[in-house]
Amino acid sequence: MLGFTIPPKRKFQPRLMICKVSEFKANFTFDQIAIIREYQEGLRRLWNFALGQLINADENWHYDKVSKTYVSKCTLVRHQVKDDLSKTWVAHSPVLDGRSRWIVAACQAYPTATTKAGHQRMADKDHVFTRAEIKASGWVGGYGYSCPIQRDHNSGLISNSAMKDSKRGLGILARARDLQDPTIITPDLLKDLDRKLILNVQQKYRMGLLEQLGGAWDKYVKDRYSKESLRRGKPKFKGTNTPVNTIRHPNPNAGGKKPQSADAVRAIGSDLLKIPGFGDVHLPGLDKRWGKSRVKIMQIVEKASGFFVQLTREEAPRRVRKVEPRGYAGIDWGWKEENYCSVSWVNEGGETRSQQISKPRFYRESQEQLAKAQQKLDEKLYRRLILWIHHPDTNLLDYVSEGDADILKTCRTVEDLCAHIGVDLNASTIQRLRWKQCGDSQGVKGCKQKIKRIHEKTKRRRRSHQYRIASYLTTYSSGIAVEDGLQKMVGKTKAKAKEDGSGFDKNKASAVTGQNKSNRDAAIGQQIDLIDKKTQEFGKSTQRIKFAADLPLSRICCKCLAYDPEMDISKPVYHCTQCGYEGDRDVNSSALIAKIGREPSLQKTIKQNIKKTRKKS
Repeated sequence: MLGFTIPPKRKFQPRLMICKVSEFKANFTFDQIAIIREYQEGLRRLWNFALGQLINADENWHYDKVSKTYVSKCTLVRHQVKDDLSKTWVAHSPVLDGRSRWIVAACQAYPTATTKAGHQRMADKDHVFTRAEIKASGWVGGYGYSCPIQRDHNSGLISNSAMKDSKRGLGILARARDLQDPTIITPDLLKDLDRKLILNVQQKYRMGLLEQLGGAWDKYVKDRYSKESLRRGKPKFKGTNTPVNTIRHPNPNAGGKKPQSADAVRAIGSDLLKIPGFGDVHLPGLDKRWGKSRVKIMQIVEKASGFFVQLTREEAPRRVRKVEPRGYAGIDWGWKEENYCSVSWVNEGGETRSQQISKPRFYRESQEQLAKAQQKLDEKLYRRLILWIHHPDTNLLDYVSEGDADILKTCRTVEDLCAHIGVDLNASTIQRLRWKQCGDSQGVKGCKQKIKRIHEKTKRRRRSHQYRIASYLTTYSSGIAVEDGLQKMVGKTKAKAKEDGSGFDKNKASAVTGQNKSNRDAAIGQQIDLIDKKTQEFGKSTQRIKFAADLPLSRICCKCLAYDPEMDISKPVYHCTQCGYEGDRDVNSSALIAKIGREPSLQKTIKQNIKKTRKKS
């Protein structure tokens, strides 16, 4: 018998790793900048082509789970109409024509009844409609997907955003052999000039762009029908004035122990970084800040102040300073400077400690400087436009009507031209002329660059301040629950016509515009992302509490959890009629969020209390 006990064998736990990003100012040569411009144009055309293929697949095709193939579907918007027989909602297209035809005869995975009689006949799987039947009520008979217009459907090249799908995914556009093969990518889909410019970009950079597009598209599709998450918009096409400012290189074998491949990004000493396609690039401070770490992802970013290189590496979470946490933190956001962040810490004993953190309104502070720079840009554009109008080689009839050309020729100064805009001349016409004909001068480019620098400085100041707030909250909290959804509250006014038809009534457009500016200046979404990254770095957790109609945080007491539907939420002081608690409204909401984050079961209890209160009232 042994004189000691053998300790149990520990289970292997993989070491948690996080991604750390470092940014360096890059000193590119003129030849390297020329390569960047060439890559930007090629990647822009690749982005537009790939996005067009994704939109075509999303609008025109549907994946049939039974046959495991993609089938055509109607591109027109369908209304959801309730069927009295089945008590369910069915798809109905409002645009009908006698020439309508079924593109899919019978899609067994998603049979859609569009008439009462058609719903009864759905049990007969052999019953197939080849043409749509128009009833007196406007309904179409049969089941499956219908297309009210006659056109040839192109199956397209891409059906999903997966990079690993070598047949129908975005990964097709990364390989050079597929781009060069006219049987795979026909000249009808991709022009020869676009194909040439895309092939000039190395494969790894094409993969980096397609990974970005695939990630943005997946988030859009995931949030499109979701009620809980924040809905993201569809990725947009990039025009000639909106280049690809980020060139991404996913470095191979970055996190493993294998030797790095020949086309890998690596630091070679003396503050030099070897980048495939560009050669050696000087990054001041690279040896001191980066050392010998492997590069996981490399990005070349163009900003108003120059070119920057962002390097990503994997490292273990940092050790938190030995500071006793104040408890579980709840955060309520605000748009004003003094109540930007209301924090409440709830400890194990239920005691609450609150604090309000202010944030300068960086955009508001830079508005005067921006206004002067934009005014100077307008003056230069108008002066250049006057010179272009009176140039002997300019034929105004090629751009405007004969009447507008006569008026423009009489304008000798900027004041004369501005006096006619909105009276005798269309403002949009002058706007188009001055940018198209006068936007390439050196003075105009200098003014635009100055405006970009002001915006960049404002963005850097805001992010630096928010980074310090995220570090402070993460250090003194055992966990964080944040209010989510306020960053999406961006309003848009509608025109209100007067009853007599003489004009339009006031619609509070200036108030909504100011509210939108305050929301953008607060950058609450960016602050939440920084808190997420900081909590991961320190090995802590973050919860997002979404306020909704069934969870009105401003009307619930943080002490007794009572709900008061008749409370005036415009007042800054919260007063509970049940327990008598009185305090700041934002502090009350943050304390409630902290309690919900610490005990998630409270959210269900609060919602049940709200339903009971609403039924009684």
